[in-house]
Amino acid sequence: MVKYVAMTDRKYKNYHLPWVIDMVRSFPVRCFLSDTKGGLKLTELKDWLLKLLFPAVIYNINVKKSLSKQIEAIRTGKDHSKATTGHRTVFHEILSSDLPPETKTNYRLREEAFNLLSAGSSTVAHTLKILTYHISANPHIQKTLFEELQTVEQDLRGHFSLPDLEKLPYLTAVIYESLRIGRSVTHRLSRVFPDKVLQYHDQTIPLRTPVNMTSMLIHEDEKIFPDPHAFKPERWLSDTDRPYLLRYMTPFSRGTRACLGINLAWAELYLILAHVFRRFTFDIGDVVRERDIDCTRDMLVGMPVAESKGMIVKIQSIK
Repeated sequence: MVKYVAMTDRKYKNYHLPWVIDMVRSFPVRCFLSDTKGGLKLTELKDWLLKLLFPAVIYNINVKKSLSKQIEAIRTGKDHSKATTGHRTVFHEILSSDLPPETKTNYRLREEAFNLLSAGSSTVAHTLKILTYHISANPHIQKTLFEELQTVEQDLRGHFSLPDLEKLPYLTAVIYESLRIGRSVTHRLSRVFPDKVLQYHDQTIPLRTPVNMTSMLIHEDEKIFPDPHAFKPERWLSDTDRPYLLRYMTPFSRGTRACLGINLAWAELYLILAHVFRRFTFDIGDVVRERDIDCTRDMLVGMPVAESKGMIVKIQSIK
């Protein structure tokens, strides 16, 4: 089951009413982290305001407090995670680099850590939820995928090699179709062209005018993707059609502002999908697509109806 904490529509007023979150952010940073005693604490007042406007922000602040402690442990040499993980983190590298001091403040690094944590987890988790449902709801897809995964050798620990998985056409097609239909990012992405006036048909777009669009308008255009609401990995198997379809695939956006984690996300999807569906099947008898899967709300990621309890399945091992 994929669980989203305190996800309510109020949280996303910051996208459509950006001045509200800017006003809240104008408060001194220390007010969010201080814990003074006596009377009505300013922190409590701000937390109350944040909870009223953006219910999930309190959860986010608690996460950021934890990240701040971890970063300070790295800075002061009290972090010994390398002894168990065998590698340094990106923050070990940043703090030991020759970057300017202003880029190494706790506040700056905790925001970077939070972005890495949130942007790199919820979107992939959402895509995995969507593909798990559609694979399980279509026995022929599950059978074809399983048979293809059986052609790839695993090492002594039962692990797949990422380069081997990247060569599998049907696995790759399943991932492409999951990214297309999954609506992992549904909010409108803004772009501004600063150098010249744009002309779109009979519409003139002035300099520095924000232009917003959500990728699902492309991914569900039936002129590009026939029967767009159906999960059809086969549409990606044609050597003739695939280059054309790829022109319109924008789950990670495009250009200089495209997602920095695209290669990591693809690696996660390849490895998780292969390891899970090589070993397990899922009973989705209690899942209703219209209630638990299909997107009805734009909450940065596409969310089902508020009444949904999430995707609850029974896991069965493949013998």
